[in-house]
Amino acid sequence: MMGPNEHQLILTLKSRFLDILDVEDGLLSYGNLLFEMLEAIREKADSKAAAFYSYHNCKKQLILELATGDHGYFSTVPSASFREDLGRIRKEGQGFIQRDFALSLDKGDLGFIVLKSPGNASMISESLAESLSIESVKFIAKAKYLARTILEEKRYKQLFRVTEKFHSTMNMDDVLGEIIDTLKEVFPSFTYYLLLSHDSRNLGGLPIKDLEYDSENLAAMQAYVTGSVQFEDSLQEKRSIMYAPLKGKQGVYGVLQVIAPNTITFPNNEIEYITLLAKTAGSALENAQLYQQSRRFIADLKLINETSHQLNSNLRLTDTTNYMTKQIVASFDAEEVGFILFSEEFQITTVLHGSTEFFFKKEAEKYIKFVKKKITENNESIFIGDFSPNNGLEYKYKSIIAVPMSQSGVLRGFAIVMGTEAYHFSFESFKLLQSL
Repeated sequence: MMGPNEHQLILTLKSRFLDILDVEDGLLSYGNLLFEMLEAIREKADSKAAAFYSYHNCKKQLILELATGDHGYFSTVPSASFREDLGRIRKEGQGFIQRDFALSLDKGDLGFIVLKSPGNASMISESLAESLSIESVKFIAKAKYLARTILEEKRYKQLFRVTEKFHSTMNMDDVLGEIIDTLKEVFPSFTYYLLLSHDSRNLGGLPIKDLEYDSENLAAMQAYVTGSVQFEDSLQEKRSIMYAPLKGKQGVYGVLQVIAPNTITFPNNEIEYITLLAKTAGSALENAQLYQQSRRFIADLKLINETSHQLNSNLRLTDTTNYMTKQIVASFDAEEVGFILFSEEFQITTVLHGSTEFFFKKEAEKYIKFVKKKITENNESIFIGDFSPNNGLEYKYKSIIAVPMSQSGVLRGFAIVMGTEAYHFSFESFKLLQSL
């Protein structure tokens, strides 16, 4: 049982702890609160320095969290003798030991407060040590709670601000950039990647990876297919990865990959925030994509309408092909456009005037021959994203769209549009050319 002086010391220390917790939100952080607690204990014990060693369950070792006073005295990695002493405390449940003095917190499960040469060590009884330990554990719990609450408040204010930004823009590039900027600000020690499908072009400065459907990254594909958060933990690499789907009401538009270092399980208190951010971003991406689709549909309808008027204005054939070539080059960002006619027996092909110059060169024959064979076999359109037939020939143009031209059900030829880059044309471009 504690004496009157010891009881008064505990009351004084509890009062000091309350004063420490009574600070402005802007100054409140777990590190600051812990430092002030150590200083208060160090002063009451008349010690030259104090340190807090936390016990890391995963690593099964003590880690120096913070030190005050002559903190050079303490080592990040405790000495072998010190670890043996602390191991004995954990086993026997004692309060102080003679190697300077170590105060066991929650029998060592939380960690230890170590004091360097306290002046009144001989006056500290076992009951006082137990009370000091109890009050310190309570203070640390309150400090963690307050710091976490204020941090979460700041994070959710940030999430609200980001949500406003998301829904004030209809640009997908801006939404993707804001996701990364927000995560860097909130979790600076984490690493991030946006895993997007092939039809999402790479953006300069953003950590974007293609989401391959035959990828070996099963967790990423599981998140994309199911629309639910997935985790991948690595004990060997000491890291945990979270895959959060960018999900809207109509589908999943990608996956946010977040890598947490130096841990084998993803921190629980971060999962909810990242999930909410990914969900909000998914809705914003969906809105932006629907907006851009609607604008593209309007532009496509306008193009079809203008083209129909021109084609019905009794233009000469050469003028018609010239006009169509210019329209397709401008609308599709195409490099080559050709209009090819067949003879009645399909033996002879003729390139119509108005096609781009490339189709009048010998180099174009291999493309015309390939497309002619495909179209005469099944009379269906061709959409190739990465053209590389295995016939020993070199092919400059990788993206090809070809649409058969028929009259009264009879195949008369085809229109062909080409680009050098693979996957240059979208599926929407393919459907638009069919309409034209």
